[in-house]
Amino acid sequence: MFTDRPPEVSILFLGHHTTGQKIKNSVVAGDDIGLMCGEEVVLVRNVEVIGPTRYRGLVAGFKSFESPHPGLSLGQSVEFNEGKIFDCSTP
Repeated sequence: MFTDRPPEVSILFLGHHTTGQKIKNSVVAGDDIGLMCGEEVVLVRNVEVIGPTRYRGLVAGFKSFESPHPGLSLGQSVEFNEGKIFDCSTP
């Protein structure tokens, strides 16, 4: 269902960086992420780590703000692997 991120493209980690702290470079429990479903950006909140490269979260919105993508609804639990994640931020 979700689009694969091209292998030569890294996850874009967004947010504030505190001087002296490590730069964020991994997805952790509680993060918010962006997935693609065709041309539609799907916002997923409250990510859970369910395996070494597997995650689960709740659909929180769609970039278009129009009718949701067929097969997806707000609040729906979705599972995906790391290769589907385009961006990540800590709330």
